[in-house]
Amino acid sequence: MKASLVPNASGKLRRKWLAFILILLDWKPDKVYEEYRRRFGIECSYRMLRRVRASTTSRNPSLRFFLLGIGLILVNAWVFLRWTFSRLMQRGPRQVDGSRFRLNRFSKFLIRTVEEIYGTISAVSTHTSPQSVIY
Repeated sequence: MKASLVPNASGKLRRKWLAFILILLDWKPDKVYEEYRRRFGIECSYRMLRRVRASTTSRNPSLRFFLLGIGLILVNAWVFLRWTFSRLMQRGPRQVDGSRFRLNRFSKFLIRTVEEIYGTISAVSTHTSPQSVIY
């Protein structure tokens, strides 16, 4: 078990207890904490990537890799824009106000821009009239 200090909603530090289960490892608690902390950052970046990456059913690995690369560029662009324009004006180390420019807002900006350029589809023309079927 390891305790770490984390800020709560009001900004005050509080102690948070963390429990780790180790099987066949002789690591000290500090090493386990650092490894999990690094892994958590990797998982968060993949979660963010999943929100902006284009999805496809193509089996072409080149296309899939290209879309992954575009997603990574978009996440990095968001991080740069957030770091540049959402910073708190204060003395001391630079801090970012996370509520000013969230990834969700950035992805909605991108969607609106693509819709403005290419238009949106609101109807599909067919040669037969639709039938309502109740099962």
